[in-house]
Formats: sequence, C-alpha cells, structure tokens
Amino acid sequence: MLICTTMRLLATLSDLSEIKSMPASEQPAYNARQAARVVLFDGPKIALIHVSRHNYYMLPGGGIEEDNILASLRREINEELGCSINPKVRELGKVIVYFNRWMTRQTDYGYIAQKTTGLSPINTTEFEKAEGHKPFWCSDLNQAIALVHSSKPRFADGQLIRERELIFLHQAKTVHVS
Repeated sequence: MLICTTMRLLATLSDLSEIKSMPASEQPAYNARQAARVVLFDGPKIALIHVSRHNYYMLPGGGIEEDNILASLRREINEELGCSINPKVRELGKVIVYFNRWMTRQTDYGYIAQKTTGLSPINTTEFEKAEGHKPFWCSDLNQAIALVHSSKPRFADGQLIRERELIFLHQAKTVHVS
C-alpha cells in the first residue's frame, strides 16, 4: 500500500485519548487505511458532503485505491461531485484518525484545489446512499467552517470526522490565495 511520509502531520485524533500517546508497538491491532480529502473551491464556494443520517458534513474524498493519491482523489471528486479538479493541487497536511468502531487507523491526506469542470452524473455507492450523502456547496470558506463546526454528529466516528474536517478547513484558510 502507498505510504506518503513527506506530508506534514497536522493532528492525531481518537475517541480514546490514551491511543494518541501510546507507542505504535503497544497500540491495539488497527487496520491501516489511507484516504484523500480536498477543500475544493469553485470560485469562493466550497464543496462539502452532507451525511444526513448522522448529522454532519465532511470534505469530499475517500479511500485511496490506486497507487497514486491524486488519481484516487480525482476519481472520488468525479464520483461524489460529478466534476474535475485543476491539476494544480496544493498539500494541506495529513491527519491520522483512529476509528475505534471499525478498529481502523486512517491516514487522511488533505489538499486544496479548484474545480475545473462539471457536471457529470454523481455516482454514489449503496453505502453512501444509505448514509444520506449529498453534495452541498457553501458560499465561502467561512460558511463551510461554521457549518461543519455547528453540526452535531450522533456517534464518535462522526465527531472525529467533524474534528478532522475543521483541521483541514482552518489549514486551508491559512494557505488559500483567492
């Protein structure tokens, strides 16, 4: 599986506080998963995915299935939003999330990009349909931050996703040039 070690670590998140400080050799056996997320601009607008079943918003993106992180990110954006992104993608950093519910240690690589084309049909999976995934375009970065911040996820994994997205959105605010 692809490992990207050069991206700056922004945070390590877990609903079990002791996991963060444990040496890797002492941690429970977690399945490793890698994913890519993007703060996607269309002019000033920002794309989010509303997960209505669990009452939170997340950044578009998903699991890395190819050897190339950006190819996976482009595929996810096309599937979730029906659009393409500019080849000039900037790194935000990475966030490691321990999802105890699934015993998964997920490394999320964050990027910032501009939408270039759309719209082709959205191609959500059965799981995404069942969870109520719907694209939502915020008017700007501040509205995206406020919306994610004010959401009230029902479960610990949604709370971790909310925290991860706020880290990426705040990081985007520091590097974004209009």
